[in-house]
Amino acid sequence: VLEHVIKAQWSNLPDDVKNKFKASFLELMRAGTLAVVQELHPIKTKICSLVVELVKRDWPQRWPTFIPTLSSIASEGITQCELVLITLRMLAEDITEFSENLPPRRRKELTLNLSKNMKDF
Repeated sequence: VLEHVIKAQWSNLPDDVKNKFKASFLELMRAGTLAVVQELHPIKTKICSLVVELVKRDWPQRWPTFIPTLSSIASEGITQCELVLITLRMLAEDITEFSENLPPRRRKELTLNLSKNMKDF
């Protein structure tokens, strides 16, 4: 349901609702799931894929704090670091290998910003 809302209704949502979505998913990452070896991989990847869907729609213009926040989350523990790395991997894959749904200009913008911001890690 959340994925459908993000993919199909995101542009129609009010900014305060969008910000709540972002804050909620980042809080899930910050709180971590279970320990790295205990949490099922599908749970981790779903959280990360939802964050990636938000990033593809709002970063960097409407979400300039995304990379610094991820960097902060990664430093909080091994589970959080794993979630951040999964998110970055999925984002890189989505904007390079699986980018048929992204307009070329948006794809280039995301690629350049991701490359530029990797120094923060």
